[in-house]
Amino acid sequence: MFNVLDLIQRHPWDLAIAATVLAVTVVGAWLVTLTVGSRAGREAREQRRRLEAALNNMKQGLCMFDARDRVVVWNERYLEMYGIPPDQIWPGCELHELLETRRGGGTFSPNTSEYINEIHSALSRGGSFTKITELADGRSIALVNQSIPGGGWVATHEDITERTKAERDLARTRAFLDAVVSNVPTPIVVKD
Repeated sequence: MFNVLDLIQRHPWDLAIAATVLAVTVVGAWLVTLTVGSRAGREAREQRRRLEAALNNMKQGLCMFDARDRVVVWNERYLEMYGIPPDQIWPGCELHELLETRRGGGTFSPNTSEYINEIHSALSRGGSFTKITELADGRSIALVNQSIPGGGWVATHEDITERTKAERDLARTRAFLDAVVSNVPTPIVVKD
């Protein structure tokens, strides 16, 4: 039978060397793990900072949902567009809760269940869809909903009020000019 005490008495230096090697190995492994872990942590934090900067500097509002209609990601522009207080949205917030928050702020008026069904139906048919909606305050918002692998979707919201106004003004001007040209008693020559 092997007796540890006999080994210690006969070869005390061997045991001391083995214990030292074991201690150095454990401390070294711990230092490597700490160094790699902190480097990976710094890189992850830097990557997150870059992603947040990119999202929050977009012209469009962005909101991403998982397959169970829960908010995953949003940007500051989305909150600004719809006047959503930051404490009224969180990771895991359900779509119907978010829409009811918007309803309370006057930026959503359709029936919530019908709207959610419309989103699901459109995404299941083609993977993406675009819709232009007029808000009660007169703004025009272009919504693009794009499905993502694994379920869920990304919704971008762009305020196109100025573009819509310019298009309406152009159409009125064109209609006015067409009426003038059609009602002038003498021939008009238009050069290109």
